[in-house]
Amino acid sequence: MKSPDVSVIIPVFNRAALLSRAIKSALVEDGFDLEVIVVDDGSTDNIASVTKPFGARVKLISQINSGSSAARNRGLDEAHGKYIRFLDSDDWLLPGVNSLQVKHLESSGADICFGDWREACDAPKDGVEHSKLHSLAPIDDPVTALLGSKWCPTFCYLLPRQVVDKIGGWPRDVSLGPTDDLAFVLALALEKFTFTHFPLDIGRYYQHAGTRLSRKSLVVWSQAALTIYRSATTTLDARSGWTETRRLAIAASLLRLAKIFFGLDKLRFRECISLLSRVSPGYRPPGRIYSKLVDAFGYERAESLLEIRRRMRRRFHPPY
Repeated sequence: MKSPDVSVIIPVFNRAALLSRAIKSALVEDGFDLEVIVVDDGSTDNIASVTKPFGARVKLISQINSGSSAARNRGLDEAHGKYIRFLDSDDWLLPGVNSLQVKHLESSGADICFGDWREACDAPKDGVEHSKLHSLAPIDDPVTALLGSKWCPTFCYLLPRQVVDKIGGWPRDVSLGPTDDLAFVLALALEKFTFTHFPLDIGRYYQHAGTRLSRKSLVVWSQAALTIYRSATTTLDARSGWTETRRLAIAASLLRLAKIFFGLDKLRFRECISLLSRVSPGYRPPGRIYSKLVDAFGYERAESLLEIRRRMRRRFHPPY
């Protein structure tokens, strides 16, 4: 039996209400052989009732709740496509993008193809989609871009199966949680795979109504991001892979993380600053006043002084 051209892998956990839209979007391809694999990661909202109407066009796999990375890897185990796309259950693709990206990737000679995207919400104003087109391009060096927090949703990437297998699939570290997508793509970039930009709109990144980062989730996200930057630093050290632009990119990201940690976890704040200072000792933080404070007092004291300033401003300029 002929293998499909593309395997679209959709992990899902308790999103039965949104899943059908994602599946339908993946199947909109004329004259193109693909398979859609849905991995139910221990849902309690009857995912099978959503996939059943699609019949043999959709393969449903169920597992105990193990996290999104484990679900994607389970989908990989079942996939037969030459190319792989990972689509989150709340996002969706535009018609025909699988075949278009395959053609672009094969003609480019690159290893990985990525496209552009827009954000979407439940009820755009006036019924019209106003979100701007987002793009990771242009990038001269994928490692620099990713270390500098440039990001695009997982569905934007079309990946040859052999490329995904080379890095062992998605990361097994469950502590990475919401940053596992960054860890996955950064691992690809660190393996020196080449990236090509497909300059068209690929799909929609769904913004849930009322979605906000809580204090707890912000700490989890920040700790996971620090784990990724720490690991990337170790890899680049071992491979003599540093360039000045990579050093500056990770330094800027570490400073952003440090600022988040300052009011949440001082030990993590100090770890970020220590790693920043080691990787890029000549780094100059942005902002004339902030840079001068850092020069005079160091990062921790500078943040303390700025916090005092912010409190004073709130005291004498209340928000009403």
